[in-house]
Amino acid sequence: MSKGVFITGTDTEVGKTLVSAAIMQKVKTKYDRVLGYKPVVAGLSIINGVMANEDVLVLQEMGSQKLDQEWICPYRLTNPVAPHIAADLDNIQLEPARMLSGYSRIKKQTDFIVVEGVGGFLVPINQEYDMSQFAQALELPVILVVGIRLGCLNHALLSAESIHKRGLKILGWVANCVDPKIESSVKSNINTLKKLLAPPCLGVIPYLQDAATPYTKEIIEYTKTHLDFSAIEY
Repeated sequence: MSKGVFITGTDTEVGKTLVSAAIMQKVKTKYDRVLGYKPVVAGLSIINGVMANEDVLVLQEMGSQKLDQEWICPYRLTNPVAPHIAADLDNIQLEPARMLSGYSRIKKQTDFIVVEGVGGFLVPINQEYDMSQFAQALELPVILVVGIRLGCLNHALLSAESIHKRGLKILGWVANCVDPKIESSVKSNINTLKKLLAPPCLGVIPYLQDAATPYTKEIIEYTKTHLDFSAIEY
């Protein structure tokens, strides 16, 4: 049986892909077959002359083998909006069964799989299904990425509560300092979360001014040095 983790966040653009990539980089020191999976992405742009999504490219690059993007992400939607809205704009019906079958297919090729969610933990996939239900189906332990910015305390506590209520194990949370404008309150916010969140803090990623997807290997390696992997079962 392969092992793995599910990476979720307090919101979009909080560093889920960066943390996913750093974990993959670390786990590859132990396992030969480490792959990433993301069931859906919303937002394509021209990268190296090809329409692609930055998150998918990072997961593809960090994998032990370079799989086709279709394997890593079955739904790659054009517009950078909520998945169900992006799907409507592309005249696509998002099917949870396809997301789950894609996960099962890629998991068979791995010793350890890193699954990255889209947006926050409760983001809708369609009118009947959201990302939390997808996470429940996988039954993987969860790592919560907290974007340290205005509102992060409420977002982190609500996210952790939602994960816990759905019977999933939270291995820990990562503080990612994404907003330099609140530099004076960063430590206070993180210290408050350390007191209020039961799962341990797995690390604090400082504000990375030059970090932009697709992330460079140097940025991913630097991020890896700020994470504590002892709670991750690999």
